[in-house]
This record gives sequence, C-alpha cells and structure tokens, in this order.
Amino acid sequence: LEHINSQLDSAGNDVANLRSQLEQKKSQLSSIRSRAEEIEINFREGIKDLRTQLATKSMEVEQKNESLSEKGEIIDGLRVECLQNAERMRRANHEKVLLEKRLGEESESYHQIIADLQSQLSGYTNAHIQFDRHGLIKCPFCPAAYEKDMQENMERHIQAKHDF
Repeated sequence: LEHINSQLDSAGNDVANLRSQLEQKKSQLSSIRSRAEEIEINFREGIKDLRTQLATKSMEVEQKNESLSEKGEIIDGLRVECLQNAERMRRANHEKVLLEKRLGEESESYHQIIADLQSQLSGYTNAHIQFDRHGLIKCPFCPAAYEKDMQENMERHIQAKHDF
C-alpha cells in the first residue's frame, strides 16, 4: 500500500505538474492569441493604409497621365502647326523663286524695250534736228512734216489724221 500511496503521491505530483504546465500553456496560448489579435488588427490597419496610399497614388498617376495627355495634345498641335508652317515656307520659297524668275524675264524684256526706245528717241532726235535744219516741223504721231510757217496746216493734219 505504501508503494501504491507513493505512486499515487507521485501521480498526484505529476498531475499537479501537468496542471501547472497546462495553466502555463493556457496562459501562453492566451498571450499568443492576444498578440495574434494585435497583429491582425495592425495588419488590417496596415492594409487600410496601403489601400489609402494606393488610391492616392492612383489619383496622382491619373492626374499626371491627364497632364501628359494634355501636353501630348499640345505637342501634337505644335507639331501640326510646325508642319503647316514648313509647308507654307516651302510654298512661299517656291513662289519667290518663280517670281524672281519672272522678274528676271520681265526685267530683260524691259531692258530691251528701253534700249529700243532709246534707239528710237535717238533717231527721233536726229530726225528732229534734220527737220529743224531744213525749216520743217515734224508731226509727233507720224512721218508727216510741214514748213515752220505752216503751223496751222500741222494742227489741221493732227486733228484730221490723229483724232485730236
């Protein structure tokens, strides 16, 4: 019986030890649960913060995209305007070249006309001098000539022949 009592005492001690360990484990488990709940709460708050940050960053990115889009439209508009200006400049240069060519041709033509008129004037001046030497007046519109004392005849000739 002593042996059984000793075993019972030993078993009672073991049970007391086990109960003590169980209480420690329960206390540890309770502490772990508390800590897990804190971690879960912190995790959820962290997720909320991250979602808020994500929403904020998304809005910032959207605003930057809109700004870039507007700037892209402005750049496209400027590009089109530059191309139009370049085309206008090309056409203007082409017109300038054509006008310079035409001006050169007309200038050459006018120089020839001036040379012809100078030649005719020279001839007219020489003829006028010759008529004057012989006492004649030449009609300014045709080759007709009259003596200086026949001024009236010259005037009638001009009125009759030249519609003045």
